[in-house]
Amino acid sequence: FSILTLFPNFFTSPLQESILKRAIEKKQIFVETVHIRNFANNSYKRIDAKPFGGGAGMLMQAEPIAQAIESVKNKNLDTDYEVIFFTPSAPELTQKDSYRMAQSNTHKIFLCGHYEGVDQRVLDECVDKQFSVGKTVLTGGEIPALLCLDSIVRLLPSVISKEKSHERETFSFELYEKGEYPQFTRPENWRGLTVPKVLLSGNHADIEKYQFENLQNCTALEYQTNSCLRFADENKININKENIFLESYS
Repeated sequence: FSILTLFPNFFTSPLQESILKRAIEKKQIFVETVHIRNFANNSYKRIDAKPFGGGAGMLMQAEPIAQAIESVKNKNLDTDYEVIFFTPSAPELTQKDSYRMAQSNTHKIFLCGHYEGVDQRVLDECVDKQFSVGKTVLTGGEIPALLCLDSIVRLLPSVISKEKSHERETFSFELYEKGEYPQFTRPENWRGLTVPKVLLSGNHADIEKYQFENLQNCTALEYQTNSCLRFADENKININKENIFLESYS
């Protein structure tokens, strides 16, 4: 992964914590930050200018961005690259997108915009995919890039393949796009509120049935032959089908 940004220090702390840190230390992933300002063609290191036709704010110029992208690609000409830009006007990043990118062998280049945006020409010429992380405007693309990175890395088999939570989510993804069910931990009785008895039973079939029946905001994938609904029907599980929104998987 290469992250093109005006604020490389933004990523210092997140890359030194939790799963991302362990994956980097074990050399399961490679993550670098590339300072776009290093490719400015003036002594002031400016990479922005006023937009033609007027408008508020400044735009990031095409040439420094293009050179930053090319600097990454030129390190290994035999590698396939995917350049990703984050903008609120693009389709929203989904678990399906993260899964596809996790399965891909391409080197991901995340382009983090700033100011009022970037010159459209560099988007047309250099960017392969654009995503939003919701219909909201942020100060830059750093937070979306970090979100996207985390969502991909946690799906890599070499990173958390032995963790029970990931095994569970892999199964859930194949059936329904990560619907959430209620979860509980110690103590069994908290201020008079008790844990459902089925979760204390040790009966894995009953526990799975409870979890499936209590999915919240479930988005089912039309995966092969509608596995989610078929699984529910075959196991006589009552699932609120009004909360399921079928979506083609590709």
